[in-house]
Amino acid sequence: MITTDHVGCRADNDRSYSDVVRGLRILCQQDVTASQMKDHMPQARQAFQVCRAAGDRLSPVRLLKANIAHTAQLNKESEGLEPEKNEEDRTKFQTIADVADELKKLTEEVNTFLNESK
Repeated sequence: MITTDHVGCRADNDRSYSDVVRGLRILCQQDVTASQMKDHMPQARQAFQVCRAAGDRLSPVRLLKANIAHTAQLNKESEGLEPEKNEEDRTKFQTIADVADELKKLTEEVNTFLNESK
């Protein structure tokens, strides 16, 4: 499991930073559904923004690793769905697609931040 310890961050003593970074934990867990990911994407995005403002490069790197794992999880979750035949599958498939889009956007933002910081 990927955690969100913020070793080396300049904002270690900032309670709000610690609280916000905790929002990454659910997203960084390996076995979460697309629906759970979707519910926590705003917290993950907010946590990334706080990390960026604090100059924390470690948590965003971990977030990237989690995004890779979650992309694989989304692919696995979509296997066997028949959205063209089943309304329930169509709803699940749309949720998966929405989360995949959000993960992609967040990944691009994180990559941009990490590349700017070099």
